Order: sequence, then C-alpha cells, then structure tokens
Amino acid sequence: MASPSEHRLLALALLAMSGCPSCADAEPAPVRSRTASGTAHRAVARLERTSGDVRWRAASVASWSPAAAGLGLEPDDAVQTMQSATADLRLQRSGDLVRLAENTMVRMPVQARRAARLRHMSGLLVARVEGTETDGLEVEVPPGTLTLEPALDPDGGIEPRAEARVHVDVQRTEISMLSGAGRLDRRTGSPVHIAPRRFIEVAGDGRIVASGLAGQRVELLRPEPGRTIRTRGAVGFEWTPLAGVEGYRLVLAPEAGPRREIDVDGGAASHVLVEVPTGSYTWSVCGTIHGERLPDGALRRLDVDLDQSAPRLELGSPAEAAIAHLGAVRVLGHTEPGAIVEVGGRDVQVASDGSFSTTVVVQRGLTNIVVRASDDLGNSRMVSRTVLRE
Repeated sequence: MASPSEHRLLALALLAMSGCPSCADAEPAPVRSRTASGTAHRAVARLERTSGDVRWRAASVASWSPAAAGLGLEPDDAVQTMQSATADLRLQRSGDLVRLAENTMVRMPVQARRAARLRHMSGLLVARVEGTETDGLEVEVPPGTLTLEPALDPDGGIEPRAEARVHVDVQRTEISMLSGAGRLDRRTGSPVHIAPRRFIEVAGDGRIVASGLAGQRVELLRPEPGRTIRTRGAVGFEWTPLAGVEGYRLVLAPEAGPRREIDVDGGAASHVLVEVPTGSYTWSVCGTIHGERLPDGALRRLDVDLDQSAPRLELGSPAEAAIAHLGAVRVLGHTEPGAIVEVGGRDVQVASDGSFSTTVVVQRGLTNIVVRASDDLGNSRMVSRTVLRE
C-alpha cells in the first residue's frame, strides 16, 4: 500500500455506458499469452479481482480477450466490464485502487511524472483523492485533462480530500466537484478552475455550456427510459421534487438541432407538458436555487411519434339524400382496424378488418345520420348522411 505521504485514490464507476459498443455483444477472442510476470517492468496497473465477463484489449490489438486476476496492464491497454461484471484495478505506482462497476471502460495511458492518471472513456465515474500531501489525480476526458486537488473549503479550512463526479457521454462532459477543487486543462481554450461544490458542463469542442452548484439531482419518473411516445402534440414529463429547490429546468435535446430549456416555477412542481415534434431526444431535469442551476439528473432517451391524422372513414350506405320507405336504415362503412366508431352518438362494434354495420331508426321527414371514427389519441373524422323518410 502507499505511504501516508502518497495520495489515496478510489474511483468507483456508479453507472456507465459501454466504451466499445461494437464489441459489447461479440464473443471474446482467445486468451492472449501475456502474463503478469512477463510485463512487470511495463505494467502501470494490475487486475486484482474480476467477477463475471471482464475483457481487456492491448494497445496495438483491435480485438478483446477475457481478462483474469493478475493480468498486468501496460500503457494504452483498455479494460471493459460487461453486463453484471465488476473488477478491481491496482495502480502500480501508488498502490491505489480503482473499482469498476458493470458496463464500464477505462484506458491506461502513460503515467504522468507526478500525479496518478486515468483515462475515462464513457459513463459515470466518481474519483476521490485523500490527504493534503497528494500530488493530485489526473482524469483524461474528451475536452481535456481534469486535475483533482484538495483545496480551501468555502466555509474555511482545507478539505482533506478532493472528490469529483465525472460523467462522459457523446455530447458533453459534466464535472461536479463534491469536495476539493478541480482544474480542467482544455485542448482548446484556457484552463477552467472549478471551485468546491460547483459543476460545469463542457461540450466536445471545449465550450462551457452550463455551470452552477453541485448538489442534489432530480429523479426522473416519466416517460420511462427508451419509451416511444405517440402523441397529438404534447408530451408529459414527470420527476420527483427536491427539498429546498425553488424551481426546475427541463433540458430537451433533439438528435439533430439545438437543445431546448424549459423553466418550471415552484419547488413543489413535478411535471410539465411540452409540445414535441416527431424525432429522437435525450432529456433531463435539474433544480434551481437562487437562480443557479443544480446538475442535471440522469439522461434519458425518448422517441416521439407525432400523430395528428384522423383515421380514414368511408360509408357505403346510406347514400346522400337517400329515401327510406321503412322506419330504419342500414349504415355500412369501413375504417382503420382498432378505431372507435360512433353512429348517432352510439358506439358500434368494428371488425378486425375495420368494417362496421348498424341499424338506425329514422322518423318521418329528414334525419341527419352522423358517423364518427376516432383513434386512441382522440384524432377523429366525421361523415354525415341526410335521409328522407316518406
């Protein structure tokens, strides 16, 4: 284990997406011949424990292989845990531990001269540096390199640790400093200093797209993850309210195009209706306090199918201006299977092929027969026929 003068790193992947989608369902390649003893002079980390399907990929190889405890990991090697799998990595330089949850991918770059380093590929990672005599921890993310260091607490004094929540997805990187301070050295633009208990969101090109107070995250309720919503226009978004929050902001990002931010007043608010066109989206909700936003909750994917078309409706009988010689006429028609049909305000059974029929009583003189077909969203079409009974 590392001495007291060395930092203690604990990186726990709480939730992540696969860093290698193309290999997630592939069969693992045959085990390579590399051994722990054969790479001891180059290894920057070692697999200390594995559970379930854990795979590794050498820097110069495209395919993945099963990984087992004792495997030495060299610069640019990658480790990936599959569904229900976990693993522990021991950093060779400091003896510190990195714990990976399921569906997580990390890469081992060349160690920096002073600080320990980890390359975060995708998903959600919580990294912690303990002690005030640390050289810091570097986490490589798409916009640049994040360095964690203990720093002055906003209430005074030095916090004995620096802890950051880092979420990487295809659109952005979010960094929340739960304690201590951070510095993001962007690949484009000047460095960004992140104070304790603050967060930033950074686009892939290094632009700061949001910032605010690090704090509680909203729990999303509906729509459920991956849901496809058929709607006539509005989609309802629901979440669990947070204590002490003054309002909320719904962030709705289409697959192509600018994202929308909808403010919802009131800390007790828990839902909002939004007009949403057909398309694929990601959405989240964050709280606001004194005009400053808290970090977004978990991102969810949503597909919207905007349906404003009424079902077709055709009447075969009666004809317009038909003459009835008896006290009743037969109404025959055809609509879409599954539609709801009303004739004269009464529900009529619709066959599996969309056909329907019923009898309508008519009085002497003119009778206007109204037929309406509706779908499950309320889109409706109406046809009427005037019948004369002599």
